[in-house]
Amino acid sequence: MFMTTCVVLLLSLVAVICIGNRYCVLQIHPVGLFILLILALTWLAYVEGLHYACVAVEKRDLSEFRDRFPRACKNHEDMNETAKVKRFLIGRQFFTI
Repeated sequence: MFMTTCVVLLLSLVAVICIGNRYCVLQIHPVGLFILLILALTWLAYVEGLHYACVAVEKRDLSEFRDRFPRACKNHEDMNETAKVKRFLIGRQFFTI
């Protein structure tokens, strides 16, 4: 965990330095590039979180939560098939890459 955090921080620092020195393919203002970087990292974190959440609850019985979280249980019923989870993970991988 520590090593992964160090690598992510190092690569983020490299991206920030490269944007600051204008070593970018996109020829737009650096503020726009920083906004794109923040949006991309946020999107990546969201997609990775969805991956872990989807796999963690794929085969769980959520009937005990039906009264408190009816919409979540309905979504779980819709996605609680191996084929649908595989298709979701393939689409998620597209956005990750």
